[in-house]
Amino acid sequence: MIVDVELKLVGGTVADPDRKGACVAQQVAQDPLGEVGAAPELVDGADAAGALDAATELIIQAEKLLDTVDHQDEPTWIRYFNHAYLADEVAHCLHDLGRAPAARSQLAEALSGVGEDRVRRRAIDAALLAATWLRTRDLDQACAAGRAAVTYAARTGSGRCVERVAGVLADLRVHADYAPARELREFARAVLPEADGMAVTLSGGS
Repeated sequence: MIVDVELKLVGGTVADPDRKGACVAQQVAQDPLGEVGAAPELVDGADAAGALDAATELIIQAEKLLDTVDHQDEPTWIRYFNHAYLADEVAHCLHDLGRAPAARSQLAEALSGVGEDRVRRRAIDAALLAATWLRTRDLDQACAAGRAAVTYAARTGSGRCVERVAGVLADLRVHADYAPARELREFARAVLPEADGMAVTLSGGS
């Protein structure tokens, strides 16, 4: 079931992993689809412990489990969870693990499976995409993705979107003399001023 997939991805990052693991095991038994969605967080926890191979195996298990799910048998609240959502979760984990190219690959799948009307999701993913390009020092790609993130975030009232965009803008401030970075900041200041202001605070600048 979908809950199994989701829980597998989130089970390993809490302060008490043994207690969380027991919780996850119980919920997985009740709802396999949730297990799929939980796998990326376990990946993060596993890699932090030096078990990258185990982390990779969790992702593979989650993908296989999702292939076996009949969404009509799942609770209504989790039926949205598909391969695009799994790719989104995995992309965030891979980025946190410092694997920017792999994260971008997952983001491509995630974005291909979500409509243009899902602006909050697309804003967050675009900001993550920008962050992956920054990590590999591709400023042009980072600024292009950052502009998309600003555009989407400006269409939402989501504080989380603003925070994600602000993080990208803050990281770009060290490249303030680079024309695309400067243009992105000016664009953000015009259409999403709260993100620009938060970026200033995050970077300790003015």
